[in-house]
Amino acid sequence: MFCSKCGAQLQGGVAFCSQCGNSLSVESPQPTVSAPADIVQPKKSSKISTILTYVAAGFVVLIFGSAIIGMMSDGGEDSSDQFSSSSAPNSSIESVTGSGNEADSANLPGLGEGARTKSGVEAYAVSFDIAPYIPNVFVVDEKDVKGQLVSIRFDVVNGSNEEISISTGSFYSYIGSAEYEPIAVFSDDGEWYLYEPLGAGLGVTVDVYFDIPAGKSISGAKYQTSLFLGEEIEFAF
Repeated sequence: MFCSKCGAQLQGGVAFCSQCGNSLSVESPQPTVSAPADIVQPKKSSKISTILTYVAAGFVVLIFGSAIIGMMSDGGEDSSDQFSSSSAPNSSIESVTGSGNEADSANLPGLGEGARTKSGVEAYAVSFDIAPYIPNVFVVDEKDVKGQLVSIRFDVVNGSNEEISISTGSFYSYIGSAEYEPIAVFSDDGEWYLYEPLGAGLGVTVDVYFDIPAGKSISGAKYQTSLFLGEEIEFAF
């Protein structure tokens, strides 16, 4: 037992504390020992929080690692490769896709020169016609031409594994930085292409007709592999 006044440890059965003389007629309560204040009992949710922390960290590592691998696999290469085709004259030019502006024209292929996208779609501009023959006056009538009618012949070969498109939304021409959409696209045998899917491994030759301001000359053109978010091949004339 312990003295309730001074806390001295005493033998049981004594009436007075041998240290301070305090009366021990009432049994002294045993002192209660509590855990130190800095010891915090773990909560049940701490294990769940730890698991969630590890899962979040794993996602961050996975995303970061994928980005690193992607950069290493790309090797900083441009989105297009050199295109060489036996059917394309002078097609050994290095392929570069650009914005159609005159500042980029030195890096773009021209007439008779081709390019290949990263996915394998090949295209080159075969020829340019200032006074083109109209194969279907129902589709294009000279009376409806506001400026002057010109056409560009393109060869397109789908060397990718996906279907691409040939339509009036696939081609553009440029006069400086101004962009012009075609009024019609015809195959080389005069068939009208409103929208034509081109499967993997297939090729096509098309004449693309543009209504441009009279007295002006086209400075460049572009082929886009699909209507939305497709790869682009640009040309400078």
